[in-house]
Amino acid sequence: MTHLTRSQLDELLQGLRDQAARIAQELPAADLADAIAGEAEALEHRISANDADYFHNEVVAIMHSVWAVETEEGHE
Repeated sequence: MTHLTRSQLDELLQGLRDQAARIAQELPAADLADAIAGEAEALEHRISANDADYFHNEVVAIMHSVWAVETEEGHE
């Protein structure tokens, strides 16, 4: 399978942000991280090795933006 370009990846991540916002409205806070991680995991096979860290960092940022996970003190 062909991996996504960075531009395509950014579009996919925007879709994940939108989806995370909807998930945050529908699920209890305790379930948010697992639900978002599941959505991200379904996309991982499309991410090139060079973009894996970028993808992971963006998914974490998305989780923070909907309060699915808390920022550890000193690790912002």
